Amino acid sequence: NYSIQYKPNNYKIAIFRSKITRNNNTVSWGALYFKNMFDSYLFDNIYYFVNEDDLAKGNINSSTQLLIIPSFTLDGDDNKHYIDSVFEICPDIKKRLDNYLQTGGSIYSEGNAVYFIEKLGYLPNGAVDFDNSVLPDPVTNLIEINYENSTNPLSFMQSTVGGFLFANACPAVNAVNAEIVAKCADNDVPSVFVLSGINAGGGKIICNTGIPTIG
Repeated sequence: NYSIQYKPNNYKIAIFRSKITRNNNTVSWGALYFKNMFDSYLFDNIYYFVNEDDLAKGNINSSTQLLIIPSFTLDGDDNKHYIDSVFEICPDIKKRLDNYLQTGGSIYSEGNAVYFIEKLGYLPNGAVDFDNSVLPDPVTNLIEINYENSTNPLSFMQSTVGGFLFANACPAVNAVNAEIVAKCADNDVPSVFVLSGINAGGGKIICNTGIPTIG
């Protein structure tokens, strides 16, 4: 068995909840699903929200071990618009997250938030190609995946979800310097991958282009 344990201390997990809203909801819409999951399974006060204003004021709380960047709302068919807007209203966001990674912190991005990682500079410019996305089954929203590294703990999800990933779409990603955990079965597009060490500013960045938290 494999498990990750968090002792009941405050501020271990930060969820990015953008202050930008659409229809009165944050554009980082996946944040609510992480909140609901943590409320059900983790200790009280173990997570907290951060937004652009928090990051403009200073670095992430030093107790934080994991920062979650959830999936973002599309602007029409545009996956990038609201993520670009976050970086426009918070010019210091890269500096803050660079500082966080330098302390050994970890970032988990889900869905189209993989583009957030490109914006931070940890994927090459143009690495995320939404125009060449793998689309899921229209009924189940599942994409078949193949696991590339059976020793990475992330591959252990195979025992619970099998060879499928819940997704809106998995963009083609040039995941250079990353450890590939899983690929889309049809065309070898990376769906789960990890950047670490020097390739992640001294920390770890886990990217899942599906949205398993929602599904």
